[in-house]
Amino acid sequence: MIEQGLLTFVSASAVGISVEGKVYYHRVPSDIKLPWIRFSAAGGPETKITQMGKIEADVDFLFVVDDDQQFRGRAIVEDLKALLQNYRGNLPPERDALITCSAIKDIDGPNGVFSYVLPVRVRYDYYDTYA
Repeated sequence: MIEQGLLTFVSASAVGISVEGKVYYHRVPSDIKLPWIRFSAAGGPETKITQMGKIEADVDFLFVVDDDQQFRGRAIVEDLKALLQNYRGNLPPERDALITCSAIKDIDGPNGVFSYVLPVRVRYDYYDTYA
């Protein structure tokens, strides 16, 4: 699943290290201290067959950086965007992934938390062994 590849890639990066490995898919444990990065699928996968057995998939994700320090949170999401924007490579188990990012959005979270949302689209290819 592409989600596992993204989780591993971001967690192992300098951005993941800057949040002490606190990168989560969908849900953040309740006892974790800020800052953290969470992401979830926002749409897809949209798929199309491009060659015999080769399928191209597009999946949209929303990455959210939550922090109680406004400028640190903004810096983390900017670093995350720099890491992901135009990334081309493997996100195991998927191969040949291409990531594009949209504009960062600022959202006021609850209890003085600053949230920064980064919409991301991942396009990757895989082969249908039944085609």
